[in-house]
Amino acid sequence: MTVYLDHAATTPMLPAAREAWLDALGLVGNPSSIHSDGQNAKRMLEEARERVAASLGCDPIEIVFTSGGTESVNLAIKGLYWAAVAADPERRRILVPRGEHHATVDTVEWLERHEGAIVHWLPVDEYGRVSPAEVESALSSHSDSALVTLLWANNEVGTIQPVRGIVDAAGRFGVPVHLDAIAAYGSVPIDFHASGAAAL
Repeated sequence: MTVYLDHAATTPMLPAAREAWLDALGLVGNPSSIHSDGQNAKRMLEEARERVAASLGCDPIEIVFTSGGTESVNLAIKGLYWAAVAADPERRRILVPRGEHHATVDTVEWLERHEGAIVHWLPVDEYGRVSPAEVESALSSHSDSALVTLLWANNEVGTIQPVRGIVDAAGRFGVPVHLDAIAAYGSVPIDFHASGAAAL
Protein backbone atom coordinates (compact mmCIF):
# COMPACT_ATOMS: atom_id res chain seq x y z
CA MET A 1 0.00 0.00 0.00
CA THR A 2 1.29 3.46 -0.85
CA VAL A 3 0.50 6.67 0.95
CA TYR A 4 0.72 9.96 -0.93
CA LEU A 5 2.22 12.69 1.25
CA ASP A 6 3.12 15.47 -1.20
CA HIS A 7 -0.15 17.39 -1.15
CA ALA A 8 1.77 20.68 -0.92
CA ALA A 9 2.96 20.07 -4.50
CA THR A 10 -0.30 18.74 -5.90
CA THR A 11 -3.31 16.93 -4.59
CA PRO A 12 -6.18 14.95 -6.11
CA MET A 13 -9.24 17.00 -7.00
CA LEU A 14 -12.16 16.95 -4.64
CA PRO A 15 -15.21 15.38 -6.30
CA ALA A 16 -17.02 18.77 -6.30
CA ALA A 17 -14.03 20.43 -7.98
CA ARG A 18 -13.81 17.65 -10.57
CA GLU A 19 -17.51 18.03 -11.33
CA ALA A 20 -17.20 21.83 -11.74
CA TRP A 21 -14.16 21.34 -13.99
CA LEU A 22 -16.02 18.86 -16.19
CA ASP A 23 -18.99 21.24 -16.41
CA ALA A 24 -16.63 24.04 -17.48
CA LEU A 25 -15.10 21.81 -20.15
CA GLY A 26 -18.59 21.42 -21.61
CA LEU A 27 -18.83 25.14 -22.35
CA VAL A 28 -17.79 26.31 -25.78
CA GLY A 29 -17.11 29.85 -26.82
CA ASN A 30 -14.39 32.43 -26.58
CA PRO A 31 -15.08 34.69 -23.55
CA SER A 32 -14.21 37.68 -25.75
CA SER A 33 -16.92 36.84 -28.29
CA ILE A 34 -20.23 38.69 -28.30
CA HIS A 35 -22.41 35.69 -29.19
CA SER A 36 -24.29 33.79 -26.47
CA ASP A 37 -21.78 30.93 -26.17
CA GLY A 38 -18.96 33.43 -25.73
CA GLN A 39 -20.95 35.40 -23.16
CA ASN A 40 -21.74 32.20 -21.23
CA ALA A 41 -18.02 31.39 -21.16
CA LYS A 42 -17.25 34.95 -20.04
CA ARG A 43 -19.83 34.75 -17.27
CA MET A 44 -18.30 31.51 -15.95
CA LEU A 45 -14.78 32.98 -16.12
CA GLU A 46 -15.76 36.20 -14.33
CA GLU A 47 -17.68 34.33 -11.62
CA ALA A 48 -14.54 32.25 -11.01
CA ARG A 49 -12.44 35.43 -10.93
CA GLU A 50 -14.78 36.94 -8.30
CA ARG A 51 -14.58 33.83 -6.10
CA VAL A 52 -10.79 33.71 -6.30
CA ALA A 53 -10.52 37.44 -5.56
CA ALA A 54 -12.78 37.10 -2.51
CA SER A 55 -10.59 34.28 -1.18
CA LEU A 56 -7.43 36.38 -1.61
CA GLY A 57 -8.70 39.71 -0.30
CA CYS A 58 -8.32 41.56 -3.58
CA ASP A 59 -10.43 42.99 -6.37
CA PRO A 60 -11.43 40.78 -9.32
CA ILE A 61 -9.62 43.12 -11.72
CA GLU A 62 -6.38 42.27 -9.88
CA ILE A 63 -6.65 38.55 -10.71
CA VAL A 64 -4.60 37.31 -13.66
CA PHE A 65 -5.13 33.66 -14.52
CA THR A 66 -1.96 31.85 -15.60
CA SER A 67 -1.00 28.26 -16.34
CA GLY A 68 0.46 27.82 -12.86
CA GLY A 69 2.86 28.97 -10.19
CA THR A 70 6.03 29.21 -12.25
CA GLU A 71 4.38 31.44 -14.84
CA SER A 72 2.84 33.58 -12.08
CA VAL A 73 6.18 34.02 -10.30
CA ASN A 74 7.86 34.97 -13.60
CA LEU A 75 5.14 37.48 -14.44
CA ALA A 76 5.25 39.14 -11.01
CA ILE A 77 9.01 39.31 -10.51
CA LYS A 78 9.86 40.35 -14.06
CA GLY A 79 7.01 42.86 -14.13
CA LEU A 80 8.07 44.53 -10.88
CA TYR A 81 11.74 44.47 -11.90
CA TRP A 82 11.14 45.99 -15.33
CA ALA A 83 8.83 48.65 -13.86
CA ALA A 84 11.50 49.61 -11.30
CA VAL A 85 14.24 49.79 -13.96
CA ALA A 86 11.98 51.84 -16.27
CA ALA A 87 11.44 54.34 -13.44
CA ASP A 88 15.11 54.38 -12.41
CA PRO A 89 17.72 52.46 -14.46
CA GLU A 90 19.98 52.25 -11.38
CA ARG A 91 17.43 50.17 -9.45
CA ARG A 92 18.58 46.67 -10.38
CA ARG A 93 18.93 44.88 -7.03
CA ILE A 94 16.51 42.08 -6.16
CA LEU A 95 16.45 40.94 -2.52
CA VAL A 96 15.75 37.22 -2.20
CA PRO A 97 15.97 35.04 0.93
CA ARG A 98 18.04 31.86 0.75
CA GLY A 99 15.95 28.72 0.35
CA GLU A 100 13.42 30.12 -2.11
CA HIS A 101 11.46 27.98 -4.56
CA HIS A 102 13.26 27.19 -7.81
CA ALA A 103 10.68 29.21 -9.76
CA THR A 104 11.89 32.34 -7.97
CA VAL A 105 15.57 31.37 -8.08
CA ASP A 106 15.40 30.60 -11.81
CA THR A 107 13.60 33.89 -12.53
CA VAL A 108 15.99 36.15 -10.61
CA GLU A 109 19.03 34.34 -12.01
CA TRP A 110 17.62 34.79 -15.54
CA LEU A 111 17.22 38.51 -14.84
CA GLU A 112 20.79 38.57 -13.56
CA ARG A 113 22.16 36.88 -16.71
CA HIS A 114 20.02 38.67 -19.30
CA GLU A 115 18.86 41.98 -17.80
CA GLY A 116 21.69 43.12 -15.53
CA ALA A 117 19.90 42.42 -12.25
CA ILE A 118 21.92 42.17 -9.05
CA VAL A 119 20.64 39.29 -6.92
CA HIS A 120 21.12 39.97 -3.22
CA TRP A 121 20.68 36.77 -1.20
CA LEU A 122 19.27 37.42 2.27
CA PRO A 123 20.30 35.11 5.13
CA VAL A 124 17.65 33.09 6.95
CA ASP A 125 17.57 31.63 10.45
CA GLU A 126 17.55 27.93 11.34
CA TYR A 127 13.82 27.80 10.51
CA GLY A 128 14.22 29.40 7.10
CA ARG A 129 12.82 32.77 8.21
CA VAL A 130 14.19 36.08 7.02
CA SER A 131 13.92 38.85 9.58
CA PRO A 132 12.36 42.21 8.74
CA ALA A 133 15.44 43.81 10.34
CA GLU A 134 17.66 41.99 7.82
CA VAL A 135 15.51 43.29 4.95
CA GLU A 136 15.62 46.81 6.38
CA SER A 137 19.40 46.64 6.81
CA ALA A 138 19.92 45.46 3.22
CA LEU A 139 17.64 48.17 1.86
CA SER A 140 19.29 50.91 3.90
CA SER A 141 22.67 49.80 2.50
CA HIS A 142 21.50 49.51 -1.11
CA SER A 143 19.53 52.38 -2.64
CA ASP A 144 19.55 50.48 -5.95
CA SER A 145 16.93 47.96 -4.77
CA ALA A 146 14.16 47.22 -7.26
CA LEU A 147 12.11 44.71 -5.27
CA VAL A 148 11.96 42.09 -2.55
CA THR A 149 10.55 38.66 -3.40
CA LEU A 150 9.87 35.77 -1.03
CA LEU A 151 7.73 32.77 -0.26
CA TRP A 152 4.90 33.57 2.15
CA ALA A 153 5.02 29.93 3.29
CA ASN A 154 7.72 27.44 2.36
CA ASN A 155 6.30 24.53 0.39
CA GLU A 156 8.90 22.05 1.70
CA VAL A 157 9.41 22.85 5.38
CA GLY A 158 6.32 24.94 6.14
CA THR A 159 8.07 28.07 7.39
CA ILE A 160 5.74 31.06 7.40
CA GLN A 161 7.55 34.33 6.82
CA PRO A 162 6.79 37.49 8.84
CA VAL A 163 5.39 39.14 5.72
CA ARG A 164 3.80 42.15 7.42
CA GLY A 165 7.12 43.19 8.96
CA ILE A 166 8.99 42.59 5.71
CA VAL A 167 6.48 44.56 3.64
CA ASP A 168 6.56 47.39 6.18
CA ALA A 169 10.37 47.46 6.11
CA ALA A 170 10.43 47.56 2.31
CA GLY A 171 7.70 50.19 2.27
CA ARG A 172 9.87 52.57 4.29
CA PHE A 173 12.24 52.57 1.29
CA GLY A 174 9.56 52.63 -1.40
CA VAL A 175 10.51 49.12 -2.55
CA PRO A 176 7.71 46.80 -3.71
CA VAL A 177 7.37 43.25 -2.38
CA HIS A 178 6.26 40.15 -4.28
CA LEU A 179 4.88 37.30 -2.17
CA ASP A 180 4.76 33.77 -3.58
CA ALA A 181 1.67 32.58 -1.73
CA ILE A 182 1.12 29.26 -3.49
CA ALA A 183 1.90 27.16 -0.41
CA ALA A 184 0.26 29.70 1.91
CA TYR A 185 -3.09 29.60 0.10
CA GLY A 186 -5.48 27.44 2.08
CA SER A 187 -3.03 27.15 4.99
CA VAL A 188 -2.84 30.69 6.37
CA PRO A 189 -5.28 33.60 6.05
CA ILE A 190 -4.43 35.70 3.00
CA ASP A 191 -5.58 39.25 2.46
CA PHE A 192 -3.68 40.81 -0.43
CA HIS A 193 -4.78 44.37 0.29
CA ALA A 194 -4.01 44.10 4.00
CA SER A 195 -0.60 42.55 3.28
CA GLY A 196 0.65 45.70 1.56
CA ALA A 197 2.45 43.61 -1.06
CA ALA A 198 2.68 44.82 -4.65
CA ALA A 199 2.14 41.37 -6.17
CA LEU A 200 0.95 37.98 -4.98
